[in-house]
Amino acid sequence: MRELFSEIHWRGHIITLSQLGICLILLISATYYYFDAQSTLSGARALNDSQRFANDEAESFEKLLEENIDEYRELARTGSIGEPRRLQWLETLRKVSDRYHIPAIDFTLDGSKVVEQGADPYWHPEVGLMATDMKIIMQLSHEGDLYNLLTALHDEAPGLFSVEECRLRWLTTYSDEFELSRLQGECNLRWYTLMDVTESWGESSQ
Repeated sequence: MRELFSEIHWRGHIITLSQLGICLILLISATYYYFDAQSTLSGARALNDSQRFANDEAESFEKLLEENIDEYRELARTGSIGEPRRLQWLETLRKVSDRYHIPAIDFTLDGSKVVEQGADPYWHPEVGLMATDMKIIMQLSHEGDLYNLLTALHDEAPGLFSVEECRLRWLTTYSDEFELSRLQGECNLRWYTLMDVTESWGESSQ
């Protein structure tokens, strides 16, 4: 075999070998670009299929909304759908406490956040839901004040809330500033607001 290779006149085939080498390089490059183009094409097809699915889903939801547009608009008007109406909750709370002559009231309102799976019993995979925690501490003339305040919030404040916890207790000290104010109520509320899905339909259809 070595003698066979030694008898080959390589110098006479330099041009041929060079051409063969160039052809191999071009073949390898063409193969690389072919598979790269195939990968890009597959990605584009997957993206197109995903966009088509999103468009079909948006059209289906839009048709459903058209059939129930009056109810949807009413829920949006009353604050159950859309951005959390934090300022209106606080204004309603102040107004109600003045109406029922609550001797003293204090509250904290946490930031609104999207409900996550396993963290809230009202989580649903197809419904975006915002939750906002509120804590109310109030001095009461009598226990009925607590019921009146929560009922008025339910009827007048925009949005929906659940009473997570409430408790009444007698204070060990008496304040001369407020009459009959040794009864204190503490409540933890959680406000819920449905996210407006129609805002994302326009983005999906583009």
